[in-house]
Amino acid sequence: MSSSLVAAPLTHHEQAETLLHFVERIEGSEVRSPTDEEKARYDSLLSVYLDTLGKGIEKMSEEWIARFAGQQLTPPGDLFLATAYLNKKEYTPFFEHFAKGYPPFSESYLSLRAQGILCLHVAALLNTPQQVQYFKERGVDFLSRSLQVCAVDFSVYEILVTHAKEEENDLLLGMTLESLVDSKSTIPRRSVYLLVREAIRLERVEIAQKIIDRAKELYEYCRATAAAEQYMREYRKSCSQTAQKGEL
Repeated sequence: MSSSLVAAPLTHHEQAETLLHFVERIEGSEVRSPTDEEKARYDSLLSVYLDTLGKGIEKMSEEWIARFAGQQLTPPGDLFLATAYLNKKEYTPFFEHFAKGYPPFSESYLSLRAQGILCLHVAALLNTPQQVQYFKERGVDFLSRSLQVCAVDFSVYEILVTHAKEEENDLLLGMTLESLVDSKSTIPRRSVYLLVREAIRLERVEIAQKIIDRAKELYEYCRATAAAEQYMREYRKSCSQTAQKGEL
């Protein structure tokens, strides 16, 4: 990848132009296959990364930044460090490290995830409807592809759920929730109730129940799960009453 991808520090007014330039240049960059040593290092770091997903993005990202402080990194390390900076929306160091980590891992889960997030960030900064829609679609495509490579990162599901709700795209929302419950992703306590409500709104009761069941496996007690169960009971009761009235 060209060193021109390493951007200068951003101001508020430069964000849209700089992010757009970076996203457009990525696809034209030279890529290569990782060496055996790079692949082994990536797999080792990925194992650690996936084990820390339950800590929350902000805390986890700070730990990864501290982990690599002062080190001379190889491309796998640069990619994981870039991911941490992207999670914190610190674009300048993200550009620097992603430029070094991307070439041998262009089809990796982290690279696809990063491109998806960037595309949605670009879409949020643009004003032209055609461009906005284009980058939204690209963002969803990249994020969906990242889940095909690694299906356990809840942050990707969360981004897609949030985007689907903002766009009032119930098809995408339903597909995302369905993929989530079929995965082994850890659902945070804070998200249980919201996801159950969204599944019930779509009349996907089976998905709502799977989310509750997963949460009960993960947490011995969770207020959000208890609230979700109560919401489910009220929904089933309402459906039963409506059906009885229809029979009269």
